[in-house]
Amino acid sequence: MAYLFVYGTLMMRGGNSYLLDECEYLGPAHTVDRFPMDAGEGVPMVFNRKGLGKQVYGELYKLIGDALMRCDILEGHPRFYRRRIEEFITFNNRSFNAWIYTINYGPLLPEYLKQEQYCPFLWDQGPREDFEDLHKEYA
Repeated sequence: MAYLFVYGTLMMRGGNSYLLDECEYLGPAHTVDRFPMDAGEGVPMVFNRKGLGKQVYGELYKLIGDALMRCDILEGHPRFYRRRIEEFITFNNRSFNAWIYTINYGPLLPEYLKQEQYCPFLWDQGPREDFEDLHKEYA
């Protein structure tokens, strides 16, 4: 069984969420480890620098069919984003190992991200104000 954690446009109500329409939504979740995250030019990026930044909040899906392949194409895996397995905790305290897309490019990691003094971004600061309302049945 394979799972995918999403934190940007693949999230419910995101512009690319249709790629996960056939998958089973397991609810809101967050990374166990900390990662730096930045919106860049409006495009969320989680940098492959475990231990820096904060926990990343998003959604967890059980993959069905060719959804992972479609997401790989969207995310440019493995040339732009790269898929890796990390541990996630759902809002009902279940632990899952799931795929997450991270970016490895060191030059894209600004100095302020390396120092953890970066501008806060919606999903790395905790759930949005309406996050629990959006996912009430899973909290």
